[in-house]
Amino acid sequence: MAGIRYSSWASGLRKSDIAEFLRNAKEPGILSLCPGVPYPDAYPTEKVAEVTSSLIKNNPEAIFPYGDPQGTLRIREAVAYRMKKRGVDVSPDNIVMTAGSQNAFDMVVRMIMDPGDTMIIEAPTFLGVLDSIKNWGFNLIEVPIDEDGIRTDVLKDTLTRLKSEGIHPKAIYIMSNYHNPAGIMISRERREELPRIAEEFDCFILEDDAYCELLYDDADQTPVKAFDNSDRVIYLGSFSKLVSPGFRVGWAVVPEELVATWNMCRPMFDVGSPSLNQEIIAELHVDNWLDSHIGKLIVGYRSRRDAMLGALDEYMPEGVSWTRAHGGFYSWVTTPENVDLDSLFKRAAKNKVMYFTGNFFYLDHEHHNHFRLCFSRPDEDVIVEAVKRIAAALKEEIAN
Repeated sequence: MAGIRYSSWASGLRKSDIAEFLRNAKEPGILSLCPGVPYPDAYPTEKVAEVTSSLIKNNPEAIFPYGDPQGTLRIREAVAYRMKKRGVDVSPDNIVMTAGSQNAFDMVVRMIMDPGDTMIIEAPTFLGVLDSIKNWGFNLIEVPIDEDGIRTDVLKDTLTRLKSEGIHPKAIYIMSNYHNPAGIMISRERREELPRIAEEFDCFILEDDAYCELLYDDADQTPVKAFDNSDRVIYLGSFSKLVSPGFRVGWAVVPEELVATWNMCRPMFDVGSPSLNQEIIAELHVDNWLDSHIGKLIVGYRSRRDAMLGALDEYMPEGVSWTRAHGGFYSWVTTPENVDLDSLFKRAAKNKVMYFTGNFFYLDHEHHNHFRLCFSRPDEDVIVEAVKRIAAALKEEIAN
């Protein structure tokens, strides 16, 4: 049989070293700080079993036929409730349901961008989005982040320069709360500023807020969307971290015009998100059950976050710094510039511990002297031991 003639998009895909990472992380004896997934006891198994049985018995017509491409009304009402809790008053009519926030991003990008169009992304940024868009033929331009989120001064300078060159970016992709991988939050000042920038330069902001509500400290997590007065911010949310990633239920808050386009486009792709999963999550909102569940999740994740920060404080050598995440799943570690991160990773792997190196999160695939540690899944004692082993490898690397 002749070799397959791949599309230009498929031909441009890099080998999935991410999948290779995750396979290696599952080997016996490996302490893994790689995957950003909930810990096993975080899943509401008993409640979901109860709700699913009730839906099958009492309301089969809500879950078995094809669903509305925009999403069932009950789940959109539940999302409107969640958005109001986050500080954004939105109608269910402006909510579209998706298979997770990354699917929401992909759908919106398909509707507003063509090959050759320009998109601005953060540096670093979410590896899932980066891998999703980097072969679609877009002109991707990175803007750095700091401890207060995307550098709006650099963003304005970049947009001004591009405008002078006749280039008009269509979208700016940001993560507002508990950035993946950096673990930081955009400051209140920049949250207020970003919609004004989008209006001035006539572009959309795609705000990915998949970890919202998983807040462990006293911090302002009001979305950028709350400061949007001109429908420039398209908000992307998800139940993956609040209920289960396997359910694949996310959403986007979009302008009215995009809703109509969405309802035309969605049947061409996958008809719609699974009605059963949407209805299960809608049922979890009855009597505020999900709010109570999220409260328990916060206790479990905060304990794991504190274990990681305590271990970093105790074991990491001088000259190493890290973000002290107020929420979400990640801490972003910065090493001295002379540290060889490939060599460090090999030392850590010999110590039976794995994590994501920084190259996954940048367009140039260089490390930039960073690596990501995820504290969401392992128990506290595993987190402490894993950090201790990484610190030992780092001390050896610095000494050499």
